[in-house]
Amino acid sequence: MPYPIWHTHTGMRSFLKEPLTIVGGSGPFLIDTQGKKYINGFGGLSLSLGLSHPALQEEIEAQAKILAYTPLFRMANQAALDLADDLVRVSPQHLTRVVFSNSGAEAVEAAIKIARDYFALQGRAGKRQIVTLEGSYHGCTFGTLAASAIYEGEYDEAYGLDTSGFLRIASPYCYRCPFGREPRSCGLECADSFAALIAAKGADSIAALVVEPVLAAAGVLKPPPGYLDRLAQACRRHDILFIADESATGFGRTGTLFAVEQSAVDPDMLVLSKAINGGYLPIAATLVTEKLFAPFFEADRPLVHGCSQAGNALAARAASAALRIFERERVLESSYVVAEQLTVGLRKLTEFPFVGDVRTAGMMFAIELVRDRSTREPLRTEVVYELFRDIQRRGLILNAKKNRLVFFPPLNLPSEVAGAALTILRDAFNAFDCEPLLAPSEVIQ
Repeated sequence: MPYPIWHTHTGMRSFLKEPLTIVGGSGPFLIDTQGKKYINGFGGLSLSLGLSHPALQEEIEAQAKILAYTPLFRMANQAALDLADDLVRVSPQHLTRVVFSNSGAEAVEAAIKIARDYFALQGRAGKRQIVTLEGSYHGCTFGTLAASAIYEGEYDEAYGLDTSGFLRIASPYCYRCPFGREPRSCGLECADSFAALIAAKGADSIAALVVEPVLAAAGVLKPPPGYLDRLAQACRRHDILFIADESATGFGRTGTLFAVEQSAVDPDMLVLSKAINGGYLPIAATLVTEKLFAPFFEADRPLVHGCSQAGNALAARAASAALRIFERERVLESSYVVAEQLTVGLRKLTEFPFVGDVRTAGMMFAIELVRDRSTREPLRTEVVYELFRDIQRRGLILNAKKNRLVFFPPLNLPSEVAGAALTILRDAFNAFDCEPLLAPSEVIQ
């Protein structure tokens, strides 16, 4: 019988050379079918508290005995209502309403629908364009994949994506600055590209800007100081909504509960998913201001965004429990020490000639691999994948994307496990010789 699962975001031919099936896990560790233990250095950015956390398991089991599921169509469940109160409590104070979904993609789509309809209700239906950043990733549905720029048009024609409602601006990719700047000479031209776009297209055509405060899938692109603030100022001047997509960065990943807290930005909408309940069950949320909610309420206009499992009682109770765990176990505070340990250790890897850049943001880490440091030519994806597989064989699971390795461990990762992960990486890098893996015409002389 052929292998039955078609894994998404995965080259299946490459994967099936060394398929991996996980059968168990606890804390920061995973166990495969052969009993081999791995450090979980990816977890889809969701497993912020590790696996088998007893408090989370207890809350899920307790909720299952009371009420496992009701839809949120014309009724609420108490767990979802409690979670909405919790999210409003911990989020920026002007966000007062919560739309539940199942995933970050659905939550971003909710935000886009709200933005466009908000202006339509004011008789400004032409204000509908959505601006996103080059290299951004907002989800894999038709709408959010069209909003994303990470695939650079690779799937537009094949999938029939309609990107006509979306515009792009420069991302803060300092290692490959599109304006040829270095950090010391940076004038935030990447942020100013938004103002230039507004001038070219007209503010009356643009409804919202959707921003990842740190671009995760693009390889941990952390904006320079002032970048987000300058974008937000342009939004305020031109009546454009600022949507912070914190699907990846929310709930402590960058060192604060929400990444926007590290700027002066007050988003009009905040998108949350992944680590919202430690990754234990699917749930996402779009938080909006009272200003945005009011015209829908006054017109009694439904938001057509029905997700069957949105606000699932089990997932919602787990999310409220995860927030209590964050506070009780001081997860953020303890993550600072390990984040610094990993940052120092990973930056030492720049001694290897094929390491071009190491980027960090709290407990988000990316290693960009290059064929030539002087030209910054990227190492080919298939070559990077060989290194990725060797690291996995040695007992550390990361993610690989194009010429980057990314490392997103649990926030409560013990220091000794962080040290073991760094040792695995160094050993794999010491053993790695990329030259024989290049095609004969591409071997570096």
